[in-house]
Amino acid sequence: MEKVTNLNDKYKRNTSLLFYCFSIFISVLIAWSFIFQVDIVSNAEGQIIPVGEVKTIQHLEGGIIETILVKESEIVEKDQPLVVLAATASEVDVEELQVRVDSQIIKSIRLEAEINNFDVPIFPTRLRNEREKIVNKSMELYLSRKNNFEGNIKEIDAQIDKSQIDVDILIRQAGMSETLMEEGVTSEFAHLNILKELNTAKGSLEALIEKRENFKNAFIEDAQNELQLAQRELSQSEETMKKLEDNLSRTTIVAPVDGVVKNLFFVTEGGVIKPGGAILDIVPTKDSLIVEAKLPNSDIGFVKPGQSAVIKLSSSDSVNFGQINGTVFQISPDTEEDENDKRIVFYKILIETEQSYFQSKDKIYQLVPGVKVLASIHIGERTVANYLLSPFIGSMGQSFQER
Repeated sequence: MEKVTNLNDKYKRNTSLLFYCFSIFISVLIAWSFIFQVDIVSNAEGQIIPVGEVKTIQHLEGGIIETILVKESEIVEKDQPLVVLAATASEVDVEELQVRVDSQIIKSIRLEAEINNFDVPIFPTRLRNEREKIVNKSMELYLSRKNNFEGNIKEIDAQIDKSQIDVDILIRQAGMSETLMEEGVTSEFAHLNILKELNTAKGSLEALIEKRENFKNAFIEDAQNELQLAQRELSQSEETMKKLEDNLSRTTIVAPVDGVVKNLFFVTEGGVIKPGGAILDIVPTKDSLIVEAKLPNSDIGFVKPGQSAVIKLSSSDSVNFGQINGTVFQISPDTEEDENDKRIVFYKILIETEQSYFQSKDKIYQLVPGVKVLASIHIGERTVANYLLSPFIGSMGQSFQER
């Protein structure tokens, strides 16, 4: 009997101890629930977008697609070839036109030398090396024209010298005739004949001098006209050359910036691009990246610019790469409709991230435009007790309302 009583007492003590411990635990738990704060967040699905504008790649003249070198979502570097078009101008056309341009340059140099009293024409080293035959022919023509010019001038000069001698002789004869006439040795008629011959000789001399000047002026004028024509042709040829070279250089379309191919408007080789037509879009990757998220319509009253946010990957890799912090800096003034379901409306918000990659130990997940993410925007805090009791408090408040 005494043993039974001892067992009962021991059982009562253990039960009391357990009750006290449980009571203390519940009290601590209740106190903790009224003290410990939990974050209130608003979740918004979104994706990474660049701050800069999307680069639309176009072609001025258009053309036929020969080769497509990239695919959508492919990361490309600046100046990387994207698409090759069939060339409308061949390299042979360019070379033929270059020969014509060089020939016109050589001709212009020769004519300028002829105009400047037949200075020795000086041809650039490139032309002497690359267009040796054309330069040699130009020099032969230069020497031929120079010899012809100098020959004509020499012939006229000889006539001028002879005419000058005749004039000098007649001047002496006129002087002597005047003296003899004064002495009465010769008649005035004879003296007048000598003066007439002198005037005729002087007229011939002046005509020859004028002939020489006219010949020189005519030669220079012809050379100048020929030079102007050559320079006009050269200018036209250089303009055509520029267009041909531009056409050849633009047959290979390259990326203007580092980025990601977003929209490839042509996927078939042989496709025809209209002049000025868009070929593809590139989203720059070196521009700052931000999150564009869709905030539920019901949460718009809680979210404001300046609130902090936590960004995670939407895929299963989010567990491996953790999260990055960001800040809300812009909220759209009005709602937008979902493209797939018009019943879903949302506010577009923009979140600036503190870094452009996710990192976990030695792994780095670099953010690029188009990556899907989940943004959790911190809109407040509340205690655990408030979180647990809010459904009951809300239902009790509604139950005491009258209708």
